[in-house]
Amino acid sequence: MDLKSHDDDILPHIDAGKAPAEGRVALSQEAPSGTLEARTAVSDSCVTLFSFAGASLKVCFQITGDNITVTVDLSTPFGNITVGKAVINASNPTVKIGGGVAGFKAEATISYDVAKSTLTISGKICAPFAGCKSGSTTIHL
Repeated sequence: MDLKSHDDDILPHIDAGKAPAEGRVALSQEAPSGTLEARTAVSDSCVTLFSFAGASLKVCFQITGDNITVTVDLSTPFGNITVGKAVINASNPTVKIGGGVAGFKAEATISYDVAKSTLTISGKICAPFAGCKSGSTTIHL
């Protein structure tokens, strides 16, 4: 993955000092036949999209039925936070999750392509005195 450096703040809409509220999602235990969960080889996984200036952006996903629950975590030298959690599916295929803590800011956009059965994850991190970086990757489900 190629990382792009930015001199300006590419996340001006995110407060770097306020951790977001955590949400909860109820998940079923069985994979009904014909669902996305039944058709994929990977039902849950995590990927560290990239690290920059002591911070890391991690995105985890769990497939349940036809829904994909995504969680975005930001690790910094001052602690780790769950930036947010959301559910995507064929009806709601894209989500943007962002937040910040201790001067660090992060945002991830996760998109599900039903036809290709892929997740595309794009992320950005801004760190105090170091600037910002962005990058993306695609995961085949």
